[in-house]
Amino acid sequence: MYQLTQVDEVIRLSDGAVIPADPSNIDRQQYDAWLAAGNMPQPAPEAAAPQAPGLLPLQFIERFTEAEQLAIVTASMQVPAVKLWYDKLLSASEVVQTDARLIAGMAALVEAGLITSERSAQVLDWS
Repeated sequence: MYQLTQVDEVIRLSDGAVIPADPSNIDRQQYDAWLAAGNMPQPAPEAAAPQAPGLLPLQFIERFTEAEQLAIVTASMQVPAVKLWYDKLLSASEVVQTDARLIAGMAALVEAGLITSERSAQVLDWS
């Protein structure tokens, strides 16, 4: 399953991969074939009002409860998509609400059963 973005990229929800609009990209070719088979991606999130400044990675991680943090760390040792997202999060200089990679990572946490959709929305709301 895929999700559109506000820019010309697509997010593969199974692993949070951001797929560019490059017809030579193998992931884009698979997405195009998936579309041609009659599938429909999830719509892009609505463009939000001006966002609050980004957070430091530690500030973002602390938006999760301690139990959620432990579950994410545990999953990062077992689920490659969660590990990749978590590693990228830790290496970021800033976490921005509208970043497609952040949104995809949160979707991966929901898909892995680590948090609910409602909890994801709460964590992403720092307005």
